[in-house]
Amino acid sequence: MRMSSVYPLKFKPIYKERVWGGRQLHQLFERNFAGAHIGESWEVCSSPYGMSVVANGIWQGMTLAQLLHNYPQTIMGETFTSVQQFPLLVKFIDATAKLSIQVHPDDSYARTVEQGMGKEEGWYVVAAKPNAKIVYGLNEHITQQEFVAALQGDYLLDCLRFVAVNTGDMIYIPSGLVHAICEGIVVYEVQQNSDITYRIYDYDRVGMNGKARETQVDKALDVIKFGVSSTTEFHRSVINGSYFSMSKHQIDGALMEPDFGNLRIYCAVEGHGYMRYHTGEIALNPGDNLLVPAALPQVEFYGKLTLVKTTITGHSA
Repeated sequence: MRMSSVYPLKFKPIYKERVWGGRQLHQLFERNFAGAHIGESWEVCSSPYGMSVVANGIWQGMTLAQLLHNYPQTIMGETFTSVQQFPLLVKFIDATAKLSIQVHPDDSYARTVEQGMGKEEGWYVVAAKPNAKIVYGLNEHITQQEFVAALQGDYLLDCLRFVAVNTGDMIYIPSGLVHAICEGIVVYEVQQNSDITYRIYDYDRVGMNGKARETQVDKALDVIKFGVSSTTEFHRSVINGSYFSMSKHQIDGALMEPDFGNLRIYCAVEGHGYMRYHTGEIALNPGDNLLVPAALPQVEFYGKLTLVKTTITGHSA
């Protein structure tokens, strides 16, 4: 493939209705979509539950899976050329109402029990109402026996650690951590390309189909890491997970990003500007995501905006 034909890729968002969703993505990003309960917008994905389609340039109309099949080294770079499936899922989450109390398995458990991949996540808080909180782990010294007793006695919330969050916070969610996004928060989420979630408690809600939402308590108890306390210092600019890295960049003028030789994804979470590359430039507005193929030389950003950059650091095939 000629280098002159490689360019930053935009994808068509895929909207997902959720019982806890709302209209915040319309209000924040001027997105047009049907439905009053849009909880997720999948921005970059390649899975049976959602497939990104290129929205710009000569590859317009191609799926991300087709790109990886036809141009693996161009898109992924030498380190990840052998990847059969795109290893990440990038999305926005609108928690107009609180999400369920949940946990995700690690790769080892997911392979053995689910024949799939585990899930770690990273969140950038795009917007948070005053006094917004998340569930981030358990209160200190909670044992599995105490947790089960609280769940059976309907006082589980007393065991959970509720932590305040603010716009601009960056939060790492490792596998095995009990967590939930509470109401009034919009996050930009990067996660392993896995759909395995064990729901522990859901406030006796019914789903979009009118039926009670299932829980997976037994499996959750298998994977919760009791006795492990994660830091609640969210005012930071970098998340280094096992499979991806996220970093926040404040631009007021210009920023040059060198040729890393690896794929990276840039999200404009606030402000306006544009990306300049070797043969052109692309405008960036709030909510825009650009996938820069590994083969694309350095890019430059201009304007006044906040970017979140994601790079792949590992994969679980």
